[in-house]
Amino acid sequence: MVGDGARASMWLCDRIARRRERARRLLQHAQSDSRALRRIAKRLGVYTTAVRLDSVTTQHSFARLTSDQIVAVAGTLAAAMKSVPAEAGEAALSDALRSAEHLVYLLDPLRAYADVEEPSKRLRHLLALLERLDHAAIVGRAIVRGGRRVAAVHSGEVLSAAIWPSSKMRSTENGDSNGTAPVSSADLTAGLLVLAEALHDEIAHALHELETLWPPHALDQLLHDIVAVASRLRR
Repeated sequence: MVGDGARASMWLCDRIARRRERARRLLQHAQSDSRALRRIAKRLGVYTTAVRLDSVTTQHSFARLTSDQIVAVAGTLAAAMKSVPAEAGEAALSDALRSAEHLVYLLDPLRAYADVEEPSKRLRHLLALLERLDHAAIVGRAIVRGGRRVAAVHSGEVLSAAIWPSSKMRSTENGDSNGTAPVSSADLTAGLLVLAEALHDEIAHALHELETLWPPHALDQLLHDIVAVASRLRR
C-alpha cells in the first residue's frame, strides 16, 4: 500500500517530467524556426555602425577597473555596517559580509605592497566577526524551522483529537519515531527554546564585540585607508 508521502512524490515527479517534456518541445520548435531571431538580428544591425571602438581608452583599464570596484564595494560596506549593530538584521549582515568578502578578494593581489598589508589585516579581522554572526544566523534559521515543524505537529495532534472520537482512529502520520521513544511537542519546544536562548547570548556577545572593536571612527579609518589604496591604483 502506497503512503501519502509516496503518492505526493510520485505526483510531483510526474508533473516535473511533463513540464520537462513540454519545455523540450518548445525549445525544439524555437530552434527549428529561426525567423524570430533573424528579425531581431536585423533590427539590432542598425546599431553596429554607431559603435566606435577606436575611441575607447584602454590604457590602465585593469587598474582603473579594480580601483572603481574597491571604492564602490567600500561604500556598500559602509552603508551596511551602519545597520548591523543597530538593527541586527540578517539582510544588513548579509550585505556587510558579502562586501567584506569582496574587498578581501580585491585587495589580496595587492598585499605584496607594504601599504596594503596593514589595512588588509584589519579588514580580515572585521570579516571574521561578520562570519561569526552569519554562522549564528544560519543556526538561528535552523532553530526557527524546527520550531515551525514542532508547531505543525502539535497543531495536527490537536486537530486530530478534535476530529476523531477515539485515539485508535486518529492519524498516525506523525507517530513514526524510528524505533525511539516518542517525544512530546512540549519537550521539543522546551529544547528549542534552550538552544535559542544560548544562541541569543552568543549573538549578543558577538554584536557587543563588533561595536566595541569597530566603532564608527575605526570603520571610517579602515575604509579611508582602503579608498586611498584604490586612489593610488589610478596613478
